[in-house]
Amino acid sequence: VELDMNDAGELFRRHSAVMEDANGSFAWVAASGVKDLTTLRLGGLFDDGEATYTVRLHFSEPDGLEAGERVFDVHLQGERVAANLDIARETNGARQGIARTFSGLRLGEALQLELRPANGSGHPPVLSGVEVLWEG
Repeated sequence: VELDMNDAGELFRRHSAVMEDANGSFAWVAASGVKDLTTLRLGGLFDDGEATYTVRLHFSEPDGLEAGERVFDVHLQGERVAANLDIARETNGARQGIARTFSGLRLGEALQLELRPANGSGHPPVLSGVEVLWEG
């Protein structure tokens, strides 16, 4: 397994008992994560590009920010798959995890993830977890 991350900022962690499940994500996954992660490459697990995968990304707002304060775009394999993700807006507050699922992805040798702050966002992106499921 190969894992390359940019110089990610601060790690965060809370006890899973204080987290809620906003939309089918695993609350224990959303209890921890990393702030200011912009790129992640996960390799050494995938095939030559013929198979497809589902990628599920988990997020939570670690700082109790209000809607509009942390907004970012999500890119997988170089393509924007989610624009203006605003965790606080979608969860109506802190201590709630959300997940976004993207299916039918060809990963080739590695999963490439980029999180890019939206224009005007005052805080960097966050990520709590990554699941990769083989579709066939």
